[in-house]
Amino acid sequence: DRPAMLILDTGASIPWLTAQGAKRLGVNTHSGQNLVVNQNGATHFSAPTNFTVQGETFNAEVVVLNDADFGEIDGGVSWPAIRDNILVFDPVTRTIRAVDHVPEEATHWLKLRILPDDNLHLEAMLVDGGTGWINLDTGNPSGVGLPPLSWKPWLAANGDSPFHYNRDSNNIGSDAFPTTVVWAGEISIGEIKLSNVLAESEQAENQFVGTLGLAALNRMDLVLDGKAGYAYVNPKPESFPYSPHTAPSDKAFFGISVTKDGAQV
Repeated sequence: DRPAMLILDTGASIPWLTAQGAKRLGVNTHSGQNLVVNQNGATHFSAPTNFTVQGETFNAEVVVLNDADFGEIDGGVSWPAIRDNILVFDPVTRTIRAVDHVPEEATHWLKLRILPDDNLHLEAMLVDGGTGWINLDTGNPSGVGLPPLSWKPWLAANGDSPFHYNRDSNNIGSDAFPTTVVWAGEISIGEIKLSNVLAESEQAENQFVGTLGLAALNRMDLVLDGKAGYAYVNPKPESFPYSPHTAPSDKAFFGISVTKDGAQV
């Protein structure tokens, strides 16, 4: 019953808290014991805990990330906790709202099936006629991530971009690996075509087509109909001027606005 600053993390399968967030919120297990975060940086799972977001209460295990620091952000709400809603992402106001019906205009956009996974994955058609998946990760501040088999030919064809820099992967829970980040004038992830967005390589799994992080999601209108299992995507190539010299993590997350006693937190 304490207000928390949470992000919507569609790349998480269960809700999570930082160690600082768990301590500040005084989250307890059902047995009444305080959560004890491992000192070696490993994650710690709690007993099922109640969360109330936008008036809706759900009960789930929570993972505490000992080595993650997001400043004032206490943690994240996972995809399974909110997938039974119709959600409209507004990249202009940087908000998400729940609606009763898919907006009429969205029914004319690109329509992709949402896969029944614990993370937000969209179905993608492969060139061989098979199906793959696209990862939509609102907890990832990056733009477009491509697997090595796609990244290498794309980089070879677009290596004249005036903006490159090298960094380690900053995905939570992943081993860091060096990657080149490139300003992409145009890039395709399955049927989704984006313009003027940061792109980089990413570790790959079978049938993985690519990841869309928050910098990429800011380049499109998006409606997620978790009830029916479909996503509606409308790329906006001319919107949201973004300097390639701006750090990708600047204002990197979609926030969930929580109202408590008439005040917005």
